[in-house]
Amino acid sequence: MFNTDTLGESQAVLLEHLNLVFIGHVDHGKSTLAGRILLELEKINTRTIEKNKQKAKENHRENSWLTYFFDTDETEQKNGRTVEFSRGNFHSSSKRYTILDAPGHRNYVPMMIEGTSQADVGILVVSARASEFEAGFQKSGQTREHIILAKTFGVKHLIVVVNKMDDPTVSWDFNRFKYISDSIRSFLTQVGYTNVPFIPISAYQGINICNDLNAPSWYKQSCLIKTLDSLSVERDVISPVVISIVSSSVEQGQTYAIAKILKGKVRLNQRLISLPSRQPFSISGLYLSDEGPTLQEAGAGENLRISFHSPAQILPKGSVLCADEASVVLGSSFIAEIQLLQLPPSFPLFTAGFRCVAHIGGSVVDVEVRKLLVVWEKNKTMKKNPAFVKSNRLVGVVIDVVKPVPFQVYEQLPDLGRITLRMDTDIIAFVKIVKAA
Repeated sequence: MFNTDTLGESQAVLLEHLNLVFIGHVDHGKSTLAGRILLELEKINTRTIEKNKQKAKENHRENSWLTYFFDTDETEQKNGRTVEFSRGNFHSSSKRYTILDAPGHRNYVPMMIEGTSQADVGILVVSARASEFEAGFQKSGQTREHIILAKTFGVKHLIVVVNKMDDPTVSWDFNRFKYISDSIRSFLTQVGYTNVPFIPISAYQGINICNDLNAPSWYKQSCLIKTLDSLSVERDVISPVVISIVSSSVEQGQTYAIAKILKGKVRLNQRLISLPSRQPFSISGLYLSDEGPTLQEAGAGENLRISFHSPAQILPKGSVLCADEASVVLGSSFIAEIQLLQLPPSFPLFTAGFRCVAHIGGSVVDVEVRKLLVVWEKNKTMKKNPAFVKSNRLVGVVIDVVKPVPFQVYEQLPDLGRITLRMDTDIIAFVKIVKAA
């Protein structure tokens, strides 16, 4: 096990930082794995451990106490199902990490999108237990959908952990691990992920996560944390700063926000502009965690808690802070390239006037298709100004948003240029913004 005591928090700040999102089908062990990592690497205090064990016992879920480090809502704890995405921080000897624990149930896809859109690395948790892998990987499960979402939202690296290998129906059987790995690998290749590591683990027992001492004899690669430590992500720290607001609150007359720096660097007392409100804000504190010391500056990729000098006011989710308005477009229409997926039976045709919900950066807004410009047929030919298109087509369109939102052309800032279109719980399209309309 890594000894986190060898690095103080002031030293850990200097380590390279990665954002991790745990994705996968419901009940495959995402929150258990996230809790296990914090337990082993962050030295969770005994009082919290005993408190969680007692709560789990009261809820008749004794084996779920590890999930309570992230599933802190009482409803989540009673039902054993993650609803909101949660955060946690830890560091190894060479990297510093922010955990984003995302819901797996299809009813909470918006929260899963929120977590995935902030991540550099996706850890796909797959259960090896008999029938559970198959339930998650079939078309009605979330495994495939989460892989596609990870790729669409720019998750740079993907790691697949095959969990519950200790289950009596599996007993660390190599053939079961190979079957699952081979099944998923072919789908990953179709989506565009190559050279993806597959790691057999037991999240509940903590096997092959922080060390490989108890790994099965047939597994010759690194444990999960060592695999994570081998990854790296390039950051744009040169461009003017752009910060995406995840949430905010006013506490004792001061504004606080959870935010991710998309590019550039931010420093204490720097003045920024909030979009869409165009309200000026000045940074009074930069924190890696709720209890962490104030940083002098922070760069692209950091998930931070930020405090501001007056005025005290809420920054709406999806707002953007930037050094100058030229870094971000504030508009209500854009030209986009849309990859349609399966349209719902009630709306089988994609036409002008089509309405749905869009996830743009951190914003969730209603949109309407103003005009279809072109559709690319399967033989790569183009048809201009089609009256309608059906499922699984690539189409260029003009989209109107009900209110101005901050966005950017995909080629300039992918975080604000990639969009997901959704109807109810179904994701119907992935979008790249080409230019403002």
